[in-house]
Amino acid sequence: MEYNEKIIQQFEKDRTQFPVDKKQYIEAYKICCNSVSDNSILPPLNDTQIIKYISKENWLLFPLKIETSKEDAKTESRPNVYLALLGNNFRMGITLNQIKAVECFCNIVESHSEEKKIEILNMLNQLSEDYITVVNRKIKDKFHMQAPKYVIEFEKKSNSINSEYFEEMVKTAYKIREEGTIKRKDKDGKYYSELPEIELAAIQTQFNKENLEIVTNQLFPILKLCLSIETVEENQAGMLYKKLLQDNTLKQFKNDKTEYYEQFVQRQYPNISVGKFRELFNKAIKEREKKNL
Repeated sequence: MEYNEKIIQQFEKDRTQFPVDKKQYIEAYKICCNSVSDNSILPPLNDTQIIKYISKENWLLFPLKIETSKEDAKTESRPNVYLALLGNNFRMGITLNQIKAVECFCNIVESHSEEKKIEILNMLNQLSEDYITVVNRKIKDKFHMQAPKYVIEFEKKSNSINSEYFEEMVKTAYKIREEGTIKRKDKDGKYYSELPEIELAAIQTQFNKENLEIVTNQLFPILKLCLSIETVEENQAGMLYKKLLQDNTLKQFKNDKTEYYEQFVQRQYPNISVGKFRELFNKAIKEREKKNL
């Protein structure tokens, strides 16, 4: 596979030079879907459904099973795989395009996800020299709905990513996030003018069926592993639910959940909202009643 670093760095500019070929995107989607054979990360779709995920900006965002529209896919708080057809070439990669997706991924530096971090590093290290890992600064300096500009803040060959580079990548994403928060305040909190975007592994190469199948079989297993990473909220929710199931004082607070939240939850589980707590509380009460506890 031929690697062209210049074209990769100029991807956003070059992509607009090629017409959107819906027929070719449909064929490409079906090739990828047949290669993956895992409906949990790439559902089989008919032609009409596939077209809904093709952007007029000349890319296709592969949906997860739970998503129902392109907009859902674009705002998903999980990683996605995208495909861009560029004449005789194509670009494909795993992207974390939303801030929640970036935060979830960065969560793997936490101790409870250390094993996932090692697994991801191992999979990245097995990729060819053609893959790059990038942290972009996504800039919308005029208005929220504008097409963003991208500035590369971190770039390494994917197979060179070690623990040190991984932490540098995460720190870079957090730095952009913090700077974006400050600039948002300067704009009266209307929107984030700068946000991080992580391309965990991306490649640009010649477009043909064989290459598309190879890249698909390399990227989607990494995607599946990334999807298994818990967010901070998910991790805390799991721990809290176990605690609630074992708490013999739960019934005393059945009619006053706010007091329980303020006394036992708020400090220890800071990422759990009141709404999420009430959901877990009610679920635990029902489960304990079933077991006559």
